[in-house]
Order: sequence, then structure tokens, then C-alpha cells
Amino acid sequence: LYNWTGPNGFTSNVQNPLIPNSTLTNAGTYQLILTDSSCPSADTAETIVVVNPVPTVDPSPDQTVCHGDFTQLVMFTGAVAGATYDWTNSNTNTGLGTPGAGDIAAWSGNAIGVVETSTIIVTPSTAFCTGTPDTFDITILPTPEVLVSNDTIVCENGTATLLAEGTGGGGG
Repeated sequence: LYNWTGPNGFTSNVQNPLIPNSTLTNAGTYQLILTDSSCPSADTAETIVVVNPVPTVDPSPDQTVCHGDFTQLVMFTGAVAGATYDWTNSNTNTGLGTPGAGDIAAWSGNAIGVVETSTIIVTPSTAFCTGTPDTFDITILPTPEVLVSNDTIVCENGTATLLAEGTGGGGG
């Protein structure tokens, strides 16, 4: 007969009990008393269950900069001490490499003629647990450029039409 006892009022008569959805309150020493009706003595054993917290990563805000400008430093933080932060980058055309670990240093954004966006996925982890990833975007806008119409000649009291076409930037 198996008789398990443990923290938080745990009891079980199953040989190999499960503790689903373990929380920090389930951590501690579990004792098993094994008895056999054909033997007068019992055996006792103990085991320790360690429940490690799942690391988190604080959300990082999206960023938008123009070509040639520097992005902001991205520092990863979370509630679990000792967590590490590994990240991937969906688009190296922005000037940021992939993959990486730890904070992301500021870098000079790159976008020639088209908007370039890096989607960053950062995953927190410890030696024992992996947390839920956070995703954010760093968008690099191409340098604004403008084209204007050729020189215009009009007579006094006439109407001069000026034409301009802007490209790049944020479209503003």
C-alpha cells in the first residue's frame, strides 16, 4: 500500500501520483510510506520537488526610425532573476543581424526605397524553464525624397502650376 503525503495538504494512495499544473505551493518534501500486508515492517522514503518560476519578459514597444537614424537600445527585463533573453529577427535588411542573445544595441537603420520592418521575437528562459515569447516590430522608413516639376514660365496674371511628388519616409 502506497501512502504519499506532501506540501499543501497533498495525499495519494497511487504508486506514481501526478501533480498537474504545479505551482510554487507544490514545492517541498514528499514522503512515501510503503506497507505490505505480508510483511510487518514498512519502508519510508522522501523526495524533494522543486518548482521553478516560469520566466517572463516585459513587453518592448514598437519603434519607427528613418534610414540612417539610430534605433533605441532595447533592454530586456522580467520578473524572474537570472533569466536570459534570446531573440530572432525576421528581416536582416534593416541592418540588424539574427539571431541574438541579451539586449539589442542601437543600430543605424537601413531602408533603401522601401519600408523595412524587423519583427523581433524574444524568448525568456532559465536553466530549467522557458517563458512565453514577446513580439515587437522595428520599422525603418526610407529617406524622404521629393521630385518637383520643371521650371515654369508664365505671363503676368497667369497661373503657375507647381508639381511635387514625395516618396519615402512615413508617407506624411
